[in-house]
Amino acid sequence: MASSVESHQQESLIARVLAPGPRGRLLSLTILGVVSVLAASRLPELRVDRGDERLIAADDPGWPALRRMQQTFGDESSVLIYLRADPLWTAERLRTLQAFTSALADMPGITRVRSVLDATNIRDKGRYVDAGPLVDVVSDDPARLASLRDDALYGPLIRGHFVSADGNATAVFVSYRADPADPDYELRLNALLDARLASLRPSFEQVFHVGWPRLNAEIDRGLKRDLGVVATLAVAVLLVTVMLGLRTVRALPVPLVSTGLTILWTFGFMAAVGIPVTLLTAMLPALIVVVGAVEDVHLMANYLDGLHGAAPPVRSSAVRYMARHVGSAIVVTSFTTLIGFLSNGMAEIPLIREFSLAAAFAMFANFVVTITVVPLWLQWAGPTRSALRRPDTLPRGPVGGVVELVERLSTGRSAVVVVLVVFTIVAVLLSRLPGLTVNNDPLAYFADAHPFVGDARCVQRDLAGLQHFGVMLTATQPGWFKTVDGVAALAAAQAEIEAQRVFDSTRSLADLMALMQREMHAGDPAWYRVPSTQADLDLYLGDMPRRELDALVDTTFTTALISVRHGLADSMRLNAVVDMLENSLPRVLEGRARVDLVGSNLMINRAAESLIKSELWSLAVVLGVIFGLFSVLYTSWHAGLLALIPNVIPIIVNFGIMSVLRIPLNPGTAMVAAIAIGLAVDDTIHLMTRYGAESRIRVDERAAVRATVRAEAVPVLTSACALGLGFTVFGLSDFRIVAEFGLLAAATMAYAALSDLLLMPILLRHLRLATVWDIVTLDLDPMVLARCPLFDGMTSYQVKKLVLLSDVVRFGGGESLIRQGDEADGMFVLLNGTASIVLDRDGAAVVIDRARPGDIVGEIGFAGSGVRRTASVVADVPVTAVVLDARRMHRGLRFYPALARQVYRNITTLLGQRLQQSHQRLLASTRSRAQPASRLRPARPPRRYTRPTRRR
Repeated sequence: MASSVESHQQESLIARVLAPGPRGRLLSLTILGVVSVLAASRLPELRVDRGDERLIAADDPGWPALRRMQQTFGDESSVLIYLRADPLWTAERLRTLQAFTSALADMPGITRVRSVLDATNIRDKGRYVDAGPLVDVVSDDPARLASLRDDALYGPLIRGHFVSADGNATAVFVSYRADPADPDYELRLNALLDARLASLRPSFEQVFHVGWPRLNAEIDRGLKRDLGVVATLAVAVLLVTVMLGLRTVRALPVPLVSTGLTILWTFGFMAAVGIPVTLLTAMLPALIVVVGAVEDVHLMANYLDGLHGAAPPVRSSAVRYMARHVGSAIVVTSFTTLIGFLSNGMAEIPLIREFSLAAAFAMFANFVVTITVVPLWLQWAGPTRSALRRPDTLPRGPVGGVVELVERLSTGRSAVVVVLVVFTIVAVLLSRLPGLTVNNDPLAYFADAHPFVGDARCVQRDLAGLQHFGVMLTATQPGWFKTVDGVAALAAAQAEIEAQRVFDSTRSLADLMALMQREMHAGDPAWYRVPSTQADLDLYLGDMPRRELDALVDTTFTTALISVRHGLADSMRLNAVVDMLENSLPRVLEGRARVDLVGSNLMINRAAESLIKSELWSLAVVLGVIFGLFSVLYTSWHAGLLALIPNVIPIIVNFGIMSVLRIPLNPGTAMVAAIAIGLAVDDTIHLMTRYGAESRIRVDERAAVRATVRAEAVPVLTSACALGLGFTVFGLSDFRIVAEFGLLAAATMAYAALSDLLLMPILLRHLRLATVWDIVTLDLDPMVLARCPLFDGMTSYQVKKLVLLSDVVRFGGGESLIRQGDEADGMFVLLNGTASIVLDRDGAAVVIDRARPGDIVGEIGFAGSGVRRTASVVADVPVTAVVLDARRMHRGLRFYPALARQVYRNITTLLGQRLQQSHQRLLASTRSRAQPASRLRPARPPRRYTRPTRRR
């Protein structure tokens, strides 16, 4: 028994690509060489971007206000240098600090250096109020040094900003102007600062600096490590997995060559279109190694299957076997993988969007490389023996044990238990989804144990958080912030900000005026408030150093700035507070000033809100593509829904686990679901495609499922292990978002593999599949379409689908299709060949008719159970026929209602016509027996009734 639907047209089409002749091999090598040379020529143009602008949407509404604030109050970047010693206030240490800050000010690119020594000290000195620098000359007098310490801890402008509350830690702020044309400027500045800080370490107990120069340096180190160490480990994991899964050393060069060429092409593409190396695109080499080898594994596993049992095994025939069984599926799976990566291209964050585009190109390049490199290698140097299967067709090794377990769990009561357990787990995790959080804070990109994170927390603990933004107030009346009402409104706005109790410190012009008011009244705390008279305000403004005012109000006193520092790492919480302030501050100011909350930190966190939206859109696109693809591919929307089940479950489990473990959505984790499902659906496609082929050569659906699992277990488990272990390697990255991406993707691949292996065998037993390419390429005799009454009113497409959804059997010459007296269990439609209808009369076989292609025989078998065959049907020559019975037709056509209605209508009509013919023959026989013998005519062979049909 064999299938007649393995079309020569389909096989030859795929073989031209996957099994090329000499010309095809030469063309493949030429394409590989030319594209590789072009890609290599563009590599010098590839650049590295470590900045934060790619974390902000290009159309973020905060850009105009940020540029306006930079123009008004300066766009200098800054570095915070942290120094701790106990005691800090010694002459030696203060002189060391003074010399250090003077040397920093002379460095090229440095625009300003501020320390506790030159911080403005506003304090009542009895006869006058001091509003100058804290230290002019460092004194050796212990009393003077103690007084300096007391002044630093007294003044709110210094305490918590320049000096810690315990007086033993201090900060130096270094402002610089970065050169946009020099992307490595901050790396060099970081190296210079490290060298200068080395001179301070003998004098201080703790010395470090934080800011974008160091952050860029840490990112640069992480990028190089990810590009080197992580990618190398991914290659090692891949090779070990492939070796253990496929059990042949000759398979190892294939993934190395294909992934190597793909990486070269991808970086060449990035250089050509201007996509830089970022902390996400730096994942691509390891990602290509992990993902790119999946299709290599499926191709090589089917090649080895083609060798199994062949005597002698021939590489070319094994390649053709590979092309026939997996070639079309490779095209589809490569497309779904590409869509999985490309779906993230809708993200508003450029960092994610550029990664999505580069990764999608990498998947396309990998497909091209795979279908050219793999066949070439297998034809030239592929293995000639397969060690994958045991004689009972079970895979060898641990995979065989997994297959046996799957076979036990997918039948009987075990299948019910599996379904209940899976959906209980899914329901529980689904209920946890509302607890999922979002975080786009760059500081959270590093692991908690990273030195940079530890230093940043130290600064926040002793001084204030590194994150900062400005609340810019632009008055409707020019010079308003030089009036009592304007400063009072500014103080009210600042109080509203501090009332949120989430920020470490705020600073504004109102603070300076309140401090001057207090000190003008002998330091009485009751006077710490903004002046109530214009004369007092003018006096205080006149005594205030201009350098203090420049950072808080413009020269016309029309625009004022409230500087806010914080250490919030929860983007959702920060965004909620900012939204609240944007609503409340205009009411506090009574419409007399425009309010803008400005800062790249706010814009980065605001982009976090788009992560949820973009993630939902990405998932909608991927799931929509899966549903549409499977519906078209298997010609039924029911098949599309069935394919979603094992692929939606890993998504829910992934997000549920993230919520349970409090892992937030960030630019790394937000991509996991769409990418992982784009990869995991490959196994679903391979399983369903293989089942469709197996179900056409095995009448029993359980046998077809068993053969499918046994054939696909090796590539499914090998690719799942390669993907899972490969993604796990990302857990070694210095970047937290990369590590979380890798570990979550690895876990999701495990969920997907379990979902496919546990649920698909259960689901497939209730489904018959016919792929669209099987329907298009099936070659049926036109006479069959024209003559068969079962196909009346049906298009050629519907007839082919019916044939593919039915059981197609082949009989040798002289073999019986039907035996007289047997219990009827179906009817047959001849697709090719001829058969004799034989009647047994008193032990003599009489041929009463012959069936040709398009004829139906044994239709009485469709009348019901317990009916006996009234004649035998014997094949004259090899015959291929479609066998139909009520049970299998119901199973095969349950998801094709329109086709089922037409088929049942035609069967009913056919049975009615055959019953009418039987009545007519019976009536004619009765009449002939009633006539005199002299009037009887010689019996004629029964004429077969054929309903006229219209050729379509």
